[in-house]
Amino acid sequence: MLTIGMPVYNEGKFIANAISALQQQTFTDFRLIVADNASSDDTAAIAERFAADDPRIEVLRQPRNIGAFGNFQFVVDRVETPYFMFAAGHDLWDPEFAAKCLAALEANPGATLAYPGALWFNNQMQLTRRIPGIFDTRGMAALSRLQVTMWGLVFAYQFYGIYRTQILKSLDLSKVTIGRDHIILCEAALRGEFVYVPEDLLFLRQGDDFNDADAYLSKISPHEDLGEKRDLAIAKYCKQILEYIQAIELFFEPSIERDLAVSSVLHCCLLRYSNTLGMHGETLDAMRALPAFERYFETLPALNLTLHATLQTHAAGEPAAS
Repeated sequence: MLTIGMPVYNEGKFIANAISALQQQTFTDFRLIVADNASSDDTAAIAERFAADDPRIEVLRQPRNIGAFGNFQFVVDRVETPYFMFAAGHDLWDPEFAAKCLAALEANPGATLAYPGALWFNNQMQLTRRIPGIFDTRGMAALSRLQVTMWGLVFAYQFYGIYRTQILKSLDLSKVTIGRDHIILCEAALRGEFVYVPEDLLFLRQGDDFNDADAYLSKISPHEDLGEKRDLAIAKYCKQILEYIQAIELFFEPSIERDLAVSSVLHCCLLRYSNTLGMHGETLDAMRALPAFERYFETLPALNLTLHATLQTHAAGEPAAS
């Protein structure tokens, strides 16, 4: 009924605890696929020892590192069950995680994803703080779900909830794009509702490289030179924005609503996701220097004033409220 995909790279310190936590799930009808991304430590060997004792576990080794999201896609391509979840090789789960998220999906046929509350913990196994960005999109139209998801995501931990497999298989996880997990969640939000399970059932590790931009960039594109990664800041940011826009253009028929949605997503990316530039040592000023954006930013204040004046004029002509 459930497949758990664990794409891993050099998780030798933590993977035993992660697999043990999954084995302790009260929901037992699952298959665990561990996809080792050519680790240089004993990650695969540890996972294979678990697999020798538990027929639900399968370990697959990549002959070379194919990048983090390439490995995520590799796992999804092998899923045959109706439900699926990703599991990081360094995180932990409450024994009721799978049972309660699956129950939420079964109770909400229009939902694509169910996820619980989550807490950070450190390498000393101490819980540190609650992970922000909690929302539930049941009862919302597709465009509203997209807006809530784009503006509501913080660390995108919802990515590690449980999905309906058919939805995830319709998406492309393999593209090397900054913030790919955010993009996948937004695409999933267009296709169905997110259900929040109001219990803390997921525990994410804050490792030593937490918020380390260079470490993140090396994980998603391991074969690029770090200097090249920085030089391509604008290209990577533009590619990220285009991914959001293309998701909307593919989902909605041409209309004024679609045009407004594209504009809204562009503004959200410029306001909330410019940290992509920051990861490469750039700021939003780098976008302002592009001719099209320079003209856009120059005309925006005047356009806003015109719209404001128009709204005031027409609002003044409305009958006074009784």
